[in-house]
Amino acid sequence: MNENGDDETIDRISNLPEVLIHQILSSVPAVDVVRMSVLSRRWKRMWYSDEIPTMQFCDSLGFSTPRAFEIFMLECLRRRHRHRHNNDHSIHTQYKFQLQYPKIQTAVLTRVMRSTFIWDNVVEFDLSESPAANISHMIMIPLYIFTGKSLTLLKLKSVHVHGLNEDDLLAKMLLGSPVLEEFVLKSLQLSNTCISSSSLKFLEIYGYSRENLRVDATNLQSFQVRGALHDKIIIDITHFSSLRNLSINTACDNIDDNFLEHLISKLPLIEHLSLCHCYFLKHITIRSNSLTSFAFGKVHSAEVRATMETPNLLSFSYKGDLEFGMTIISPPNDQLNGTFVISGTLPNDQLILGTSMVHFLISINCPWKILSLEAQSEQVFLFPEEFKRRSHRPLTNLKHLKIKTFERLEDESKLKDSLYWVSPHLETLLIEEGTESELMLF
Repeated sequence: MNENGDDETIDRISNLPEVLIHQILSSVPAVDVVRMSVLSRRWKRMWYSDEIPTMQFCDSLGFSTPRAFEIFMLECLRRRHRHRHNNDHSIHTQYKFQLQYPKIQTAVLTRVMRSTFIWDNVVEFDLSESPAANISHMIMIPLYIFTGKSLTLLKLKSVHVHGLNEDDLLAKMLLGSPVLEEFVLKSLQLSNTCISSSSLKFLEIYGYSRENLRVDATNLQSFQVRGALHDKIIIDITHFSSLRNLSINTACDNIDDNFLEHLISKLPLIEHLSLCHCYFLKHITIRSNSLTSFAFGKVHSAEVRATMETPNLLSFSYKGDLEFGMTIISPPNDQLNGTFVISGTLPNDQLILGTSMVHFLISINCPWKILSLEAQSEQVFLFPEEFKRRSHRPLTNLKHLKIKTFERLEDESKLKDSLYWVSPHLETLLIEEGTESELMLF
């Protein structure tokens, strides 16, 4: 209302700087970009503009049916294409697609990928199976997916590329995507695969279940591989001088104690290391000045010992049975936290379990800042009175202890008495019950 008492509507949105409007429209899904065009006369056709840095298409937002999304996406792209044809612009809008099948149809994907105007400017493409889907076959996608000249992120789950045999899939894909930085593959049946790329920085492979996997990516910073657990593969990953994160969760024939020690020596920048289902590891030795976190998942019954010469290690995580021990020979680090999830087959006899548990605690007695122990029930942490009278306390120097049980406690007072026997100099003791482990090694 102005000074004369009349209503006066000020269109503040239309007065925003054009650069700011473009950034706003670039940060929301395309369906909302079109909806926002009604906010102002100035915005009415601005979503056509190539000045908008990015357009994002996601079929899980704002559509009642998959067909409604397909119609919207194709019409939106058609109008932008026509606008660009009638106007000479040197700036190109980049596109991001997050799609799920069987919602999205192969014919629609083909139309999008065949358009050079669109596909040459796609920077992110994520195609995955819908959580609600109940299909037994992979979706067929066209060969054009390998011609993304601007593609920096590609995620594919349970897909099959028409006209391309599986052995050639990754090699040809990388040749057609020269600036690809992040590549995620899930549930693909590949064999004797070679991944070679100078641009790739982040690589994740899930469900690899065939034979050899060779990766030649000199600028790779993060590599995660998870294979089918019943298969054994050989992974060649010895040329990763830029690697900072490495996670291996599969049965690899060539990963033994000597291979791991040699591998770590070739990774001067490695910060995070996770290993699971590596059956041939028995005496782990890790020497690294850069490593800050290490996670190990033990799935076999043989004893494993780890020797850590890692002065900057901040986090050590373990999941497995009680046949494990570790030694830290580097200078003490007062910031080191340890998390141990006790799983697998445990003795039923409380006296035998108590003996095994004490031996386990002694074998992991390191200068922890905070030690977290997790188990199915409190029985793992209870020691008979007779046993306590004739046994040594395993963690006499520990100051901070956290206990988590997945089942509800039966006698918290008895549990506390047992824990203070284990660690008589505790300053803090935290007990959580009835919660699942938050430790996700892989």
